[in-house]
Amino acid sequence: MTNSKSRSAAIRSALLKRLDADYGPLMAVGDIAEMFRISRESFGNTLRTSPDPRIQFLRRSKIRLGRRVRFPTDAVVSALLGPDRTKSVSDKEVADE
Repeated sequence: MTNSKSRSAAIRSALLKRLDADYGPLMAVGDIAEMFRISRESFGNTLRTSPDPRIQFLRRSKIRLGRRVRFPTDAVVSALLGPDRTKSVSDKEVADE
């Protein structure tokens, strides 16, 4: 079990480092859409309508900067790695960021 946890932590760390290097600490809707090779509109529709817990986690973690919407890169990584990872960050922690 410990080996799989350390491997999971290594994957998370590598992914976070890569996305942080490519996009910085905050990712725009267009950045995430580009990463999945879909249109901004498709990702925006998914963000608004999907019942998937990972998408709901992203929706809760969004940061508004005026009219712009950004997502913390670490929240994107948590959502990518699956629903069990999104539970590790409380709603209070997301609200504080």
